[in-house]
Amino acid sequence: DSIMLYAKALVLAEGGTITPDAQESFAMALRLVPNHPEARYFLALYDWQNKRPQAAIHALEAVLASTAPPPLSDELRQTVETTLRRFK
Repeated sequence: DSIMLYAKALVLAEGGTITPDAQESFAMALRLVPNHPEARYFLALYDWQNKRPQAAIHALEAVLASTAPPPLSDELRQTVETTLRRFK
């Protein structure tokens, strides 16, 4: 959780831009908690911001389709769905 908080603080400090340092932190969170839905969401946004739209869309669709723990919260599900509609 502290890694996620740090990564989100980096994003907030940059006005919503996911910097390489934030991306590294989200990737580390994902290594510690495989399938971490929020980390996967932010990594998809990083792909989008770095001009990899198909990778971002695929990653967001995978977040929604995943049934592995930890579960996707209703709030994050709505955020991912909204983001995915915007990206398509």
